[in-house]
Amino acid sequence: MYTYLQERGYYENLYDKMTVADARRGQYYYDDFVARLAKKVRQLDPPDDLSRPGNALLMNMAYMQFLGYELLSRYEQREQTIGEWMERDRARDQRISNTELKHESPCQHCGKLGIKCSYKILMRRDQNEELVLLLFRCNNCHKNSAYWEDGAPYEVNHDNESENCEIPTKSNLPKKKTSKKHDIKDIDDPYYWNIDPEHDPDYAKDRYKFCFYDEHWLKQLRDVRDGLEKMSKLGRYFAERDQQKDMIRAVEQIKKLSVVELMNALTPVIEAKHYAKVNFSAPQTGRNLTMEFSCIDTQPDRQAYQSTRDLKRIVDEEMLLTNWRLMSDGIHYRLGVLSGRLKAIENPDEIRKLAEKLLQSGKIRLPKETETKKSNKNDSAYTEIAPDGTIIHL
Repeated sequence: MYTYLQERGYYENLYDKMTVADARRGQYYYDDFVARLAKKVRQLDPPDDLSRPGNALLMNMAYMQFLGYELLSRYEQREQTIGEWMERDRARDQRISNTELKHESPCQHCGKLGIKCSYKILMRRDQNEELVLLLFRCNNCHKNSAYWEDGAPYEVNHDNESENCEIPTKSNLPKKKTSKKHDIKDIDDPYYWNIDPEHDPDYAKDRYKFCFYDEHWLKQLRDVRDGLEKMSKLGRYFAERDQQKDMIRAVEQIKKLSVVELMNALTPVIEAKHYAKVNFSAPQTGRNLTMEFSCIDTQPDRQAYQSTRDLKRIVDEEMLLTNWRLMSDGIHYRLGVLSGRLKAIENPDEIRKLAEKLLQSGKIRLPKETETKKSNKNDSAYTEIAPDGTIIHL
């Protein structure tokens, strides 16, 4: 009977071989990166050196990106992946063992019944899902027959086979693949990608390193990963802090006008554009504070559409950096009389959202911060606490 499940060592060797192939690929690109970096720093004026802390950090980051993170991930997933492989093959064997034809089938050559199953295997039919193929031997004509698990007879594809094609036998069934090749066509040296552990002089050494049989190297790489993660968290912390600072400054630019301040701000700018008798009604309280206003167009040759559009633009521009907005029903026009409604934004969260929207659209421009001389580096006004608890003096 065809057996998929192997000893655990088979899967360990296969997993490690794939790990070494991935690592050699990453090492290739990392070495190429270091060579190009070294060439660039030597061309600087004055020449630089790769051992400088900034360059060393850059190389650490590159190493982790090219192969470090992948190696750690493969190491940490090794047991689970091998267990999944073994369970998959165990399930395949169980499926093959449990599969039988529901109805007795005749010999595909002499048509007699009484054929006996001699072999079973999982195969693909027409590029679809795997099905169990059952091979039978006829006691009458001593020829082979083959049926799929759903009862369909196996059909030889004469277009793709030789003239001597026949129903498969145990000896000419496709062999199970035991390895996975890693080919990169644009790399000249196939040594790095097609691994033959028995004839590869460096395989044992690379497996010992890249599969972390050297626990000291495993600890070193984990320390590098942890250090880079802390740097990343610290960078995000400062970015969020700066963003928060920008939001506070943006909110400060939103003028919180009272009703009287609103009337005093709008009236002169509306009248300056040839509208007269600007009038405000009594404010209405509810979920939002609202207030109606009206005016008269003093330019009789200005069309209704133009008059309405001009007044809306005036109000929108004047209220842009305030906590008041023209309501969605807009400006109404009737025989030269224009009217509209204004809504106050009072909720701090809504004002923050308004400021964020204006900041993102570029309608709020933050002034440059003035340089402040820090007379005392340990002054609590210039102290920040990082996410990991580290005290940072700014």
